[in-house]
Amino acid sequence: MTAPADAQLTLITRPAVSIRRSITRWARFCLMIACTAIVLAPIGGVVVLSLRPGPQSHTSSSITLENFSYVFQHTQALRWLGNSLAVTIGTVIVSITIGAPAGYVLSRGRGKTVTAYSLLLFVVQALPVITGAIPLFILFSKLGLIDNLLGLGVIYVGVSTSVATWMMAAYMDSIPADLEQAAWIDGCSTFGSFSRIVLRNSLPGLLSTAIFTFLVSWNDYLVALIFIRSQDRYTLPIGLQSFFQQHTANWGAVMAMAVVMLTPPVVLFGLLNKYFSVGGIGGNGRRTERSGPPTAKRNGVLPHRSACTECGRQMEQVQLSSQSGRQRNSGRRLGLASAARFCGGILGYHPHARLLRRRCFRA
Repeated sequence: MTAPADAQLTLITRPAVSIRRSITRWARFCLMIACTAIVLAPIGGVVVLSLRPGPQSHTSSSITLENFSYVFQHTQALRWLGNSLAVTIGTVIVSITIGAPAGYVLSRGRGKTVTAYSLLLFVVQALPVITGAIPLFILFSKLGLIDNLLGLGVIYVGVSTSVATWMMAAYMDSIPADLEQAAWIDGCSTFGSFSRIVLRNSLPGLLSTAIFTFLVSWNDYLVALIFIRSQDRYTLPIGLQSFFQQHTANWGAVMAMAVVMLTPPVVLFGLLNKYFSVGGIGGNGRRTERSGPPTAKRNGVLPHRSACTECGRQMEQVQLSSQSGRQRNSGRRLGLASAARFCGGILGYHPHARLLRRRCFRA
């Protein structure tokens, strides 16, 4: 007895499809490996050259730390490293402090004022930094901020705040507004819902913005070259440029200094990598409307919209099935308690959990 033609065709095509998928997967993997190798090849070359002995070295080993010893003992590399860390960390803190509330306004706010504000941020972000170098130099010379790390930090904050605001607004768009509405129902203020709900769930966005701001300030050369004059106030990019002379360059020291510059961003990203995630916490990527915190009661009935589908389902069951017996009421209490525990375990703090408990005991 022979098999039907459709079954034979299925038996023939399934191995071919699986082989084709396997080949595609391996081709994609090999392409990613090749791209990674191309990107990491210059960094590997810098590390290898920093460990090689220089022309005037007296060691016979092929790997040595003489270049790093020269950089830290005969130059002000540690002071330059401290200057760069101080300016960069200060810039990150101030930019995040300003960018997070501003991004929240762009994400939730509506109106002509918000539109004009977003357009102004876009224009500021589009302008290159060099266009404001001369006016800022004249202004800072009158304020005494030339050759000052504080003035350099002010410029970095102005450059990175607009980008930080857009990044935070883009991430907050993916956070459902139902979480804030649940906090408002529980009596939370607008600032309280922002700090306890939105900001707490924006940790990956905050870290991404912080790393971007860190890299912008850490790698800057042009602005620091214009506004910094004294050698003891150099940052690492200007200090690296000081190793180049008119006709010669100590390439071993240059590569060692480059490794010193590479280390803090790599360590920072390695420590914070586990906190990153793609997308939000369940939003659909669309900007959500908000009309302010709702009132506590409407016609004597509390609103029943919650921050998650489980809470909403349980609370709708409580409101719709009011004519049940004692057995159904006890089961409902268990269901509400489990919903409250579920929300509290997932979010750490669920502002709707207390409302669920109140309804549980009333039932």
